[in-house]
Amino acid sequence: MIVNVEVKRFDLLEHKNEVLAKGKGILKGDFLSYFEESEERRFKHEVMFQKDHCVLKRFGDVVSILELHKNGESVAKVDSEYGLMQLKAKVVSLAKCEDRWLVHYRIYDGERIVVEQRLEWLISYVS
Repeated sequence: MIVNVEVKRFDLLEHKNEVLAKGKGILKGDFLSYFEESEERRFKHEVMFQKDHCVLKRFGDVVSILELHKNGESVAKVDSEYGLMQLKAKVVSLAKCEDRWLVHYRIYDGERIVVEQRLEWLISYVS
C-alpha cells in the first residue's frame, strides 16, 4: 500500500532535530520502505517494526543496519569499503501505533555513548 511518510530525527547528543524524509513510501504490514533524498543523493530505507523489536536498514554509500530489541541485545552494523563495523546498541523506548512509529536508542563505543537519537515515522494513507 502506498502511504505518505515523514521521518523525523531528534539527535539527543547534539540537540538537533531534522526531517530526514518526506514523501511516498510503501507499507506492507510491519514493513515500510521509502527514500531519503537530497539534491545530490538518494538513499533507500527499509524499516521492519514490531512490538518488541525493529530493524532499520539504510542503503547509501555505506550500508547501515540497526537491529534493535526492546528486551535483549541490539547491534548497529555499518558495512563500507573499509569493512564491517559492529557496535553495541540499546533501546530506550519503542512504540508503534497505526500512524506513528517511534524508537529511541543509543549506540555505544565500549561504554561511551556515541549516538543517541529518537526516530519518528508519521504515516498517513493516500486517498
